[in-house]
Amino acid sequence: MPSSETPDQRQSRRAAVRVICRLSTALPSADVLSKDVGATLLSERVARLRSALDGQELESLEEAVRQYEEATGGALPVPMQPFPNRVREPPRQRFRVHGADVQLTFNETSWIADGEDVDAWFQQAGVRLAARFQGCALEEFPRKFQERVLHTSLTLEQSCRASDGQSRVHLHAQFTFAGRIDRTGVSDFVFDGVYPHIELNKARGPNVQVSRNRAHFYVYCTKKGTLWSFTNYWPFVDYEVQPHWLIGWWATGKLDNEQCKLYLLKSKKSYRTLVQNIEAVAQAEQAEGLEKMFLHLATFLEQFKWAKDRYLLYALQGPSQAAKTSFVKSLFRKPFVVTIQGQDSLNLQKFVYGGHDALILDNLVDWSLVLKHRALLQSNQDMHALGESATGMYAYRVYLWAVPVCLTLDADVDMRPYHSSDWLQANVLLDVLPQGAKCFEDGERPLIPMANVPRLSAPV
Repeated sequence: MPSSETPDQRQSRRAAVRVICRLSTALPSADVLSKDVGATLLSERVARLRSALDGQELESLEEAVRQYEEATGGALPVPMQPFPNRVREPPRQRFRVHGADVQLTFNETSWIADGEDVDAWFQQAGVRLAARFQGCALEEFPRKFQERVLHTSLTLEQSCRASDGQSRVHLHAQFTFAGRIDRTGVSDFVFDGVYPHIELNKARGPNVQVSRNRAHFYVYCTKKGTLWSFTNYWPFVDYEVQPHWLIGWWATGKLDNEQCKLYLLKSKKSYRTLVQNIEAVAQAEQAEGLEKMFLHLATFLEQFKWAKDRYLLYALQGPSQAAKTSFVKSLFRKPFVVTIQGQDSLNLQKFVYGGHDALILDNLVDWSLVLKHRALLQSNQDMHALGESATGMYAYRVYLWAVPVCLTLDADVDMRPYHSSDWLQANVLLDVLPQGAKCFEDGERPLIPMANVPRLSAPV
């Protein structure tokens, strides 16, 4: 410490010493340096750190030395005895764990093979891994510390952000000790030969308990990908669960809609407002999903806002029981539905222009019917005759101008006529549902008991 220095120099010198003290945690045993440590002791500490640090930490050390020398106006003295070269310890051994709340995350690619079904893996190897992890956390781990373990929360989860074709799982453990533990390495935290990533509770004062509760609930709660969890520190019983935790995890995709609503109900705070927000977002996301699945639907509906000579048709093809007909019917107030199947002619005698606001040809199995009545189905301004015969006694006229015409087809319908016809490709907007897709989400269509359905005679 120089005999005379300005307040700014003193502040800069002490700041440099604080950085060097912080970096000293990389040494297995190092005395705490005072803020006004002498240059000789400081130079010895710097020499030891230069042999132990690397990368960004070494750069931070050299920057602190330069700051110290600028503040004091002179270079650090060379140690009387050169400090012997030390074998650099692995980075994990230089990590200092100092706190009462410790969260461990274990990742190991060998636990599950790439492409392996996670649910099937969990039924056998996953259950054994969870049992070993629980045994280690509850029996082996506490014996390594003098401080008593008060609370333990564990989980085994599927890594939802793994790349396509990769199957990944990871383990979380949250421990709360009766007092602060102090370790300069992570060897005491190793499980199954895997070194963990460690997070400590950085909160201070009254926020410590809140942060502790949040960490335990994060590990224990049922997130997307959760396969197994354990705790002896029960949420909603031992501590309150704050709604803003739940909304934050829901917003980042860690909680699904239903699980978040269930936890909000248990928290008994701001339930109505937050659930309404979740449901509004879910509806908007569903609408966005429908837009992606029905790429041509908006274009088809938009054209009927304008008076035109003729209009395009809309065709929806997809797997059986995907609710294609129900979906198309839901687009209109009073559609007229004709089940085509194997018919080679159209029966539109009961169609009422102005009364029905759409024509739906359901279960089309052959494109020849559309080609046969192409002028009619374009909803042009002409009057069309159907049911014509040699005598004309069964003929009737149909007018379809500006009436939306929709077709539904199962996935097994032969599409070669469509792709080989210039007219069909130019006049029929086709959306194809992927295999397994549905036009509704599970649970949206409630089941009605037959006992509640009135018995009616078959329509004539």
